[in-house]
Amino acid sequence: MCRAIHFPTKTADDVGRLLARSGTSDVVDAAVIVAAIEHNAAVLTSDPKDLAKLASAADYPVHLLTV
Repeated sequence: MCRAIHFPTKTADDVGRLLARSGTSDVVDAAVIVAAIEHNAAVLTSDPKDLAKLASAADYPVHLLTV
């Protein structure tokens, strides 16, 4: 199920920290990983490579499902 979620300043800060930690620059991908962590959600993706790097940098288990 997809749903809209709130994106407060703290979440934006977390996204920035994740980008710095991962050495990547895709804000949307980082926001997806941060949201998945905050909501304990799996991520459906057709390109798991970039998301896996971000999930690894987050040092938190994020379930990535390739579609």
